[in-house]
Amino acid sequence: MKRLMERPAVHGYITDTTGKPIEATVQIREHKSYEAEVWNSRPSDGFFYRLLLEPGMYTIHVEAKGFISTIKKVNVQEGPVSVSIKLRK
Repeated sequence: MKRLMERPAVHGYITDTTGKPIEATVQIREHKSYEAEVWNSRPSDGFFYRLLLEPGMYTIHVEAKGFISTIKKVNVQEGPVSVSIKLRK
């Protein structure tokens, strides 16, 4: 488990502007996904977690039905980086 905590990763919560959790599709643009591979935040609390291959700048693209899609850039070094994303209607 300790090795996983030392790996580059991005995690956080996706909510609306009032703080209500949102189930959303989370894509890391620099990370190759396989056909039909989809990563979502949890509907119960909006939490997402994505391991990355190496440190670097990553672009997070978040979209959910009924909300404006959002793009956020993050600099990930060794270990996980926490990101909070609020979606607007």
